[in-house]
Amino acid sequence: MWDIFAVCCYVTISALFLYMGMIPDLALLSRKVRGWRRALYRALSLGFSGTDAEWNLLDRAYPIFAGVAIPLAVSVHSVVSWDFAMTMIPGWHSTIFAPYFVAGAIFSGLAMAIVLLAMLRRAYRLERYIRADHFDVMAKLLLAMSIVMSFVYVTEFLTAIVRGSPAERAVFIWRATGRYALVYWLVILCNCLIPLLALSRRVRRNLRWMIVISVAVLVGMWFERFMFVVTSLAHHYDPFSWGAYLPTLPEVLICLAGFGWFGALFLVFIKVFPSLSVTETLQGGHEDVPATNMEAAHA
Repeated sequence: MWDIFAVCCYVTISALFLYMGMIPDLALLSRKVRGWRRALYRALSLGFSGTDAEWNLLDRAYPIFAGVAIPLAVSVHSVVSWDFAMTMIPGWHSTIFAPYFVAGAIFSGLAMAIVLLAMLRRAYRLERYIRADHFDVMAKLLLAMSIVMSFVYVTEFLTAIVRGSPAERAVFIWRATGRYALVYWLVILCNCLIPLLALSRRVRRNLRWMIVISVAVLVGMWFERFMFVVTSLAHHYDPFSWGAYLPTLPEVLICLAGFGWFGALFLVFIKVFPSLSVTETLQGGHEDVPATNMEAAHA
């Protein structure tokens, strides 16, 4: 029940937040295109004509939705973490899971944003708008979240070893040394060590390096979820039920279908709707003109 309410509220607010930011773009595009797109954009723009009153309402409402989305994001990922933390299974029953999941969501989200922005930048030749400065800032955030994740890993492991029950201690030791040790150390490599390359400014401003780091983070975060789900279920209280998990063909296909649906929906979205905010780009271009003229006059 918690998941249903949290996820539905999160999807609703996120969709409204995205849609509100697109209203001026849709109104502008409805006057520039023909055919079914014009009818679609005109219907979705809700009659937005760009008056001062409409911009005033939009400028006041947009930050409100942004402010509401942040606690919702925290609550959603906290609720998902409590699905695990409120059980008594070793490796799951931990109070650190709520901040752990929130930090992990931000961490993987930043990595995905870097990869998608790099693809858009290359495919649509958006070097003028998506600059190295943007990747530099996101790389710093990615590095900060990597340090947070490293702290969580160390805290979780040491708490289990020093203060945990014998079953929990055994699970964490088995993660690092048992059948799934390769997965455990791959997670540490991808989520804790490889992002440290972003300490170098040259790496942060190199698009290829940032793509490599981001893909490594995405791989590490996927195997991290695999690790704590599978290892806790495969090595909990009853030794008679210990075993190893091997995915079946339907499970592999379902997982691949999830990646495929995400990619397909993303490509359809950027095909139908603008991938960058048209009005904000035009506004930024107009704001740069006086500064450029002043610099030229001064020269």
